[in-house]
Amino acid sequence: MYTKLLLSLLTGATITCLFTTCTTNPSITNKTQPKSPTFDSNYARAYDLLIKTADNFNKRESVDSGLIALPIIENLVTQTDDSTVWATYAEILFEVGYAYQGIDMYDSSYPYLQKSLDVCLEHFGEDYLLTTMCLNKLSFYYYSIGDMAKERENLFRSFRLRRKICDSVDIYLAYGYGNMGAYYYEIGDIAKGSMFMQKARNIISYQYQLYRQTQNPLTNDSMKRVTHYINRFPKWKNTFLTNIPRAHAWNVLNAAWHYLEKDNFIAYLNKVEEYKQVIEKDSIARIFTKLSYFGNQAEYFRRINNSQQSTAYLDSINQHLVLVSEKKEYSQEAIKTKIYTLIRRGNLEAAKNVLDSWQISQNEDKRFLLAKYFLLSAELDGHTNSEKAISFCDSSYQLILSKDNYIKLLTRNLNWDDLKPNEAQQILYFLKVEIIAKMQWTQKQTISYADKLLDLFDFYHKGSIFLQERNFTTESKILSDETDYPIYEKAIRLANTLYEKTRNQDYFIKMMQWSDGIKAISLKKSILNTKILNDRYELENVSSVMELESMIERIKIRIKDEKRDSAVRKDEIIKNLDNSLVEYTAQLEELREKFSQTLQVAYNPNDRIDYPMEKIRTLLKQKKACLIDYFVGDEFINASVIAPDTFVSRSIPYGPEQKKLLGDFVENIRKPGGSSLTQTQDKEGYQMLLSPFKDVIAGKSLIIIPDGILYRFPFELLTDDQGRLIDHHSIQYEYSAQMLIKEAFSTADFSYSGFAPEYSSNDKVNVTGEEAVMQEEIYNGARAMLGPLQFNIPEVIESAQLFNGRTFIGTKVDKQTFLNNSQDSRILHLAMHAITDDQNPDYSQLFFKHDSTQQPLYAYELNEQHLKSELAILSACNTGVGLYRRGDGVQSLARAFKAAGCKNIVMSLWPANDASTKDIVVGFLKKLKAGMGKADALRQSKLDYLQTAPPELKQPYYWAGLVLIGDNEAMEFGNKFLTKGILITILLLSVIIISIVMIRRRGHFG
Repeated sequence: MYTKLLLSLLTGATITCLFTTCTTNPSITNKTQPKSPTFDSNYARAYDLLIKTADNFNKRESVDSGLIALPIIENLVTQTDDSTVWATYAEILFEVGYAYQGIDMYDSSYPYLQKSLDVCLEHFGEDYLLTTMCLNKLSFYYYSIGDMAKERENLFRSFRLRRKICDSVDIYLAYGYGNMGAYYYEIGDIAKGSMFMQKARNIISYQYQLYRQTQNPLTNDSMKRVTHYINRFPKWKNTFLTNIPRAHAWNVLNAAWHYLEKDNFIAYLNKVEEYKQVIEKDSIARIFTKLSYFGNQAEYFRRINNSQQSTAYLDSINQHLVLVSEKKEYSQEAIKTKIYTLIRRGNLEAAKNVLDSWQISQNEDKRFLLAKYFLLSAELDGHTNSEKAISFCDSSYQLILSKDNYIKLLTRNLNWDDLKPNEAQQILYFLKVEIIAKMQWTQKQTISYADKLLDLFDFYHKGSIFLQERNFTTESKILSDETDYPIYEKAIRLANTLYEKTRNQDYFIKMMQWSDGIKAISLKKSILNTKILNDRYELENVSSVMELESMIERIKIRIKDEKRDSAVRKDEIIKNLDNSLVEYTAQLEELREKFSQTLQVAYNPNDRIDYPMEKIRTLLKQKKACLIDYFVGDEFINASVIAPDTFVSRSIPYGPEQKKLLGDFVENIRKPGGSSLTQTQDKEGYQMLLSPFKDVIAGKSLIIIPDGILYRFPFELLTDDQGRLIDHHSIQYEYSAQMLIKEAFSTADFSYSGFAPEYSSNDKVNVTGEEAVMQEEIYNGARAMLGPLQFNIPEVIESAQLFNGRTFIGTKVDKQTFLNNSQDSRILHLAMHAITDDQNPDYSQLFFKHDSTQQPLYAYELNEQHLKSELAILSACNTGVGLYRRGDGVQSLARAFKAAGCKNIVMSLWPANDASTKDIVVGFLKKLKAGMGKADALRQSKLDYLQTAPPELKQPYYWAGLVLIGDNEAMEFGNKFLTKGILITILLLSVIIISIVMIRRRGHFG
């Protein structure tokens, strides 16, 4: 996968060179306006040569054109201060330097790129697009000579400037994101690489849609911002237009490959059709992308067992090789594509033959050399090519061939602490391939054989978490676990089968460890280690340490490569690499020493490996509760129940019928008129999810650890023989079992703070569709409509009176008011409008007023807060739902409050009705004040509402969407602080009286 993305990046870099124009006008003024015909003629000549230099795909010819143009333009700049002439001079210098890099002459590229940068900085400053392009190409030069520190410095400086001067949808910013993505892929941070690449793709897709709307970008405001300065170069406009489809074609192909890797063939074929539409009318896009398209198709037909078609597409690569054999840059990419495609098909011998016949230049990428060392190295795209890792792969493969007891050999002799990150990654990938191949347990296999497989998977699980905690950023951990979900599903199913056959509790505990270990990754770091890791500054330094470690490993690998190479400048490159290694190592040691305590916690894998079974069982006995952990896979849902005195586990089929049942249920209950549609589904949902445990859960409160679609699922609605679960169960939810045993803490000064903005009719944004349809006029307001609310202010006023708390209500409540007054309350209550962004959850918002004068409060801002609240009530719409990510759960506003330090959250699973929400929340707080536990209080408040509401308002839409994520502990209020003061006073008086008595006695006997 790295190959396709990096090839896409190289193509993006090639595109970038064609856009040597600016989105920011030069800052200098024209002191001289030359009128000489000779001057104008020479400038026109230089300009024409610039066009040839930039537009020529043959980089050798491009160099020649640029070298002819340079003396002409250098003579002209001595005669004038005209900004256009100086800009042309800088651009010609850049194009020559870039063209030299295109023919692997990096040393020759440096003086031209550096001179272009100097001209840009002197005449136009940093806020000039060509400045960023020079910095970017200079980073490639420094990489070529082994100066990794300067490579990173120039790359990051280029990106920072580009973010500063470019619009958010500027195509140049997309290329900046692409460069950063490739950098993070190179150092092994796959999550950051994916994040930056996705940002690049989003911009490219947006620009392509604009391109499709009009062939003339100057008629579109968004495109004007990109192109307003290229009116000096009219011939380049056509080049600009043809590059938009080309970039988008790459974007579509990468998305297609993503779906292909997940065997989502329908989505893949849809992307293929989209790709065909893009290239149908654009020959440049077709030429540049067809090789990857052939490779994708060859892999697709291989996966659906159509070898004839797969071979035909491989032959198409050969034919394309012949067509482009005269163009070096095309032929090398074609050969790479063919090799990688052969490797993916498992035809290693053919890949080696192609590789051996390929003459690799001294500057050529050596990733594919690892094709000689087994599929493992090839699939990793050569990212970790240390000799020790390769040796391990070979020896491990031999162990498998000899059918020795390699599981015991590995688990007994291998210590994860002794391995470098790249070696651990190689081993884990080898284990993953082996486990997947053997995990399909059948009746022919013995329990002993299956037990060994689970031992091997447990070893893989611990090693994976070890690698993640020691070397991955949080985003990388999430991406890793998301990718691993299918193998976890197989392992959990097998463990469940063995548990049902043997009743051996060790299998059950392993299931719980594996399921809980890959849930709520980012929350575990921000909550379980709050005391140390709540400091964002320290967290950023943990990330810096991980990046430095990856960089050091990357440099060591590069040094080994250079020592094996026969390059002329090998010694100089190795010297530069050694200098970079020394510099980064010194930085790493300094950070490690400064943040040793933080790193010790951040690098502790036991937080995710160890399952707190005994603490959880103690909690369940105290609360007379059952914990139900759900793991939602692709084909099965595994449900594991821990009761005070027993364990139960079931593997529930999750095919198309079951997926439709749960999906329809979730969609229907969030609609005001959906009650009649869910009556049958209530019972079917219970039969599917809870009936296997009905005897175990009878008479107990329930703690649900959801997964997948179940995050949107109010279990209170499920119906058994006695009615709905809410009638005889209190229900609470949590993101991970480990969070249940985290004690609530609050050092807040106030018992309650409530926020309820007033929204005027001028703020209203109409919402159409079923969400806007209500059953009764008084209940016609939804907190998703961004219009006036009738009941949010009364809700906060009545709630505050219960606790003698603070209220912030009306038109004066804004974002800053909340930030200034939300840090010190045990109960934090927000009754307002909210909007969830399912695509970019960081931008889900709480609205204090819906107009342009006030900024909303974003989820990413909440993540940076340090709240002391024991309970947050998010009385707004959809605060508990959002984008779901395997490995981390739902990215919602409620989750943001959880990450900020609120242990318990009352949240909504769909649009909250204004009036019924007020009734339930106030009732909940009254019962909480009376001493009930949180889950019990919420349940009783809902039951009270159902007792008094008219029939048409008893539909689930009006009451079932509010749920609690957290604990069922009671909260002490009333005269708690007064009582403590009296006790302390009595104690002090007692001490004084006893002291006086003792002194008198001493005086009497003295």
